[in-house]
Amino acid sequence: MKDVRQLRLVIRDILEETRRSKKGRKQRIMRKNTTEVNKGRYNPALDKHRQMLAQDLYRNMTGHQKGFKTKKISQLREGEEIVWKKTFKNGMILSVFTSVRVEPDSSQKSGKTFRFAPKSQGRLIFRLEYTIPDRYAKVAGVPPDEQKYFSFSSQSVYRKGTFPQIIARINGSIEGLEAFGDRIQKAAAYFSKIAKGEKDFTIEKVQADMSADSGLTMTLDKKKGL
Repeated sequence: MKDVRQLRLVIRDILEETRRSKKGRKQRIMRKNTTEVNKGRYNPALDKHRQMLAQDLYRNMTGHQKGFKTKKISQLREGEEIVWKKTFKNGMILSVFTSVRVEPDSSQKSGKTFRFAPKSQGRLIFRLEYTIPDRYAKVAGVPPDEQKYFSFSSQSVYRKGTFPQIIARINGSIEGLEAFGDRIQKAAAYFSKIAKGEKDFTIEKVQADMSADSGLTMTLDKKKGL
């Protein structure tokens, strides 16, 4: 026991001596910080991280994902958000509000580029919506004063991690909501039952099913257009 204690003391002394010794270490050279972004003012032209992530997402939506459409870059106005939309065969619409906005960029041939907005100025969310046709609602017995437009929006997508991790997170939620939409072959009948409050067709159940598929909390919007 005594030998073990002495061995520990010897090891500790060696480690402390190693920490104090400067032999073999490179001398630190203190240099003035000349990085513009650390001077208290945000310069979007220097923010390459949000620009590259936005470009990765754009390539993902045009390559990996199928059926989504958005405006051409040339048609987008400065400050406008890029929104991707997909319409299912049953009439449901899935929208991806990217929080990616168009900004001026003199280095680009088009004179503009696009970047993710800072988290305090934009959220990446999904919205799944459907409107029961008036003619169908009348035949199905939906009361005239009942809600015919349904819109469910997600919580904001977590934008931390590497680019592949963030894109994979987005793809997972998109594919989950696509699976939900594809399962509902007759959306008019499905949402008519919800509007009438039939058993096993409640808003809470729809929200729970969407949330389980997407991995995000989906909630009913109070009115059309958030």
